[in-house]
Parts: sequence; C-alpha cells; structure tokens
Amino acid sequence: MLRNQVRQNAKFSRTLIIDLVFLAIGAYGIYISIDWLVNWLLGVENGFVSAKHLGWLSGWLMILPNALLALYYGWTRRPEIIYTSQIGDAHICIPLCVGILALYKPVEVPDAFESGIILLLATSLFHLFFLAVFGKLPRWAGAILIAGYGVFLYKGLFA
Repeated sequence: MLRNQVRQNAKFSRTLIIDLVFLAIGAYGIYISIDWLVNWLLGVENGFVSAKHLGWLSGWLMILPNALLALYYGWTRRPEIIYTSQIGDAHICIPLCVGILALYKPVEVPDAFESGIILLLATSLFHLFFLAVFGKLPRWAGAILIAGYGVFLYKGLFA
C-alpha cells in the first residue's frame, strides 16, 4: 500500500492517526491480558492447565488464532496470505520475543531443544522441496506434516 501511494504521490488517509491509536490500545490490551494470564497460570501448580505446561499453553494461545485464519484462507484458496502470516510469526515474532527475554535474563534451553531444531529444519526442507518441485504443498504432504506435529505433541507431553 505504501509503495503504491509513493508511486502515485497520494496522501495517507485522514483516519490513519485514529487507526494507529486503536492499534496501540489493542496492543496494550493484549499485553495486559497476556501478563495477567501468565501470572495466573504460574499460580496453578496441578493439572494440565498449570505452570508445568506454560510453554505449550502460551504457544497454542499464540498459534491457534493464526491456524484458524490459515484454515479460512486455505478454504478460500489464498495460500499467499497463509505463507506470509506464518513466515512473519516464525521468522520475526518468535525470535524477537526470545531475544528480548534474553536481554533480561539468560534463557535456559530445554532438553528437547536440539531435536526440536532438527525437526524444524526437516519440516522446512520437506516443505521447500514441494514448493520448488510442484509450486505448492499437496494436501497429502500437509497431512504428513500435521501427523508429524501430532507425534511431536505426544512425545513432548506424554513420553
């Protein structure tokens, strides 16, 4: 949008400031609610919804809305939106959050970190192969990736 406006010498919308204010209010609301949720969860010691599974639960809280959007845009046959959304989360948001946390205190790497990195690399290469060869990820290949995630969940939570 910005590139098109610069090319056409157009001005920004009059409501841009109002949009930015609403964006800032929403971001602050998310910050407050997530902070409250994490503090509440740290006080719960027993059960699946507890401090023991904080990483899993917070990850799902951040990923599930994106997954629902991915399902919607997949259903409407707009894969470019899915790819850009997932790339933004995986390559920008998550490393940024981990990096900011590391500025405040050292980050302890869990035992499964190395196998998790290997799994991420393998799934990325699997996905890249299909994009390079076929230009898309076939449904059956997507099913394999989902099954792999199921194995990852089982090993991380129950094994």
